[in-house]
Amino acid sequence: MRLSRNVRRFSQPLSIITCTDKLITNDPSFVELSLERLGENFDLDRFVYAIQANETVRHVCFSGTFVRELQEEQWHLMLESIGHLRTLEELQIWCSTIPTAVFASTIRHARALQKVYFFRVGLDGSQEDMDTLADAIRDHESLRDIRIGGFHLTNNHGNNGNNNIENQQQQQNRFHDRGVQNHNNSIRLDRVVEALADAPGLEVVSLQLSSAQQPVPFGTEAIQKLMQSKSITDLYLSRLGLGQDHLTVISECLPHNKTLRVLDLFGNMIENQHVIAMANALKENNSVEILVLPCPANDLSVESCAAISEALKKNNKLSTLNLPRSNLSDEGIFHLAEGLTVNKTLKKVEVGVSKNVGDSGIQALLDMLENNYELERLVVSSADQTIKEKTEYYMRLNEVGRGKLLRRSDGHATREQWVEMLISVVNDLDCLFYFITSNPTLCNQFVNPTGADVIITQEIKITRRHTLSGFGGSKNKYDGDGDHHGREGMPNKFEKPRRASAF
Repeated sequence: MRLSRNVRRFSQPLSIITCTDKLITNDPSFVELSLERLGENFDLDRFVYAIQANETVRHVCFSGTFVRELQEEQWHLMLESIGHLRTLEELQIWCSTIPTAVFASTIRHARALQKVYFFRVGLDGSQEDMDTLADAIRDHESLRDIRIGGFHLTNNHGNNGNNNIENQQQQQNRFHDRGVQNHNNSIRLDRVVEALADAPGLEVVSLQLSSAQQPVPFGTEAIQKLMQSKSITDLYLSRLGLGQDHLTVISECLPHNKTLRVLDLFGNMIENQHVIAMANALKENNSVEILVLPCPANDLSVESCAAISEALKKNNKLSTLNLPRSNLSDEGIFHLAEGLTVNKTLKKVEVGVSKNVGDSGIQALLDMLENNYELERLVVSSADQTIKEKTEYYMRLNEVGRGKLLRRSDGHATREQWVEMLISVVNDLDCLFYFITSNPTLCNQFVNPTGADVIITQEIKITRRHTLSGFGGSKNKYDGDGDHHGREGMPNKFEKPRRASAF
């Protein structure tokens, strides 16, 4: 799941009895409470007492297996009791149904709570419960990071609150297949989303529905408030089914936003007009560093690629641009390559190209790679193996720092810098050949007494000579006087050089 990236995993879980004992004794080393299985001889009253007396636990994780072993009343009581942990900073709940009203009480009491991570959950409650949750979030001053990934809305009052997530999803799919309006669709999260925007210290917001068939449960005004937040820096709105109105609001707010660092819109129903609007907004936005845009159903148009290219020429903040599942034509590649050639801040780019891309598209891509020293990672999906190998080749060149030698703004590199570069890439024949051919006057070949070719520098006139062993079949290393000896730090002649690519 995309939203589980960068979420810290907990240490090995302990039995519920051991956890209870450690909670009561306030073991200073016991800071993570990971509940995987209920086990036998579980005393809920003793556990709740232990929670309320504890002052060490900062991180709590409930697994779906643990929650499903509880009765509904037990789950509600346990979730509410967690809020009384005075030192609680992080709460994770996996594959469970969360009673919204109870959770609102939990975060209202957990005043030190900073991170909330929910994955594959059902948010269970009435509209009134959702609004109560919104009030609790809005008034919370410590919240920094809220991620709700793969969620759906339920309203199971009177039913067991820990129903299996898969069964609930199957029920929703049956409603969809029959063309029947699910009564849960009437529950809205507008006030919850607006509360996320109003929370004074919230920096990361991540929302993702469990199914693309579900309608987005909030309107454009809620999106507008998120985009106008003064504290949110990372905004992940993937697979929410955002439509034309939502995306229009985002593109209109983007030029004026001064705090947003990450904007992820993957999996939404975007059209080329929205891509163009986003690109135009990037010309004025100076805060977004990471942008993920979905691909329109009819693929990125040439006009969209041209707009993105113009944005890249002017934007000097963006470091990552992901256009997954795109299928660029030759003309689209030409426009995008033009922008990437000018741009000096992008480090990571993901695009897709047509399997039928022609010579002109490939040449435009290669020309851009030859002149762009800043890219660290370029993912060209759907391309044939030759294009991928050539892309990897240039990424290796950038990784070893060819820009330090070739970038004109840095002035001319010294001969020693060139030599050090040659030494660093001695086991990569592709890179070695690139640097030698880039500066052919740097090296001379001469025949040593054994008849082996050795590359040396012209400049070094003192006793030390830079010698690249393993090149040209030499089995010996030489010092300035031609004596044989081992060179500390030089590559081992038995090391296997990297495989040469298509170059």
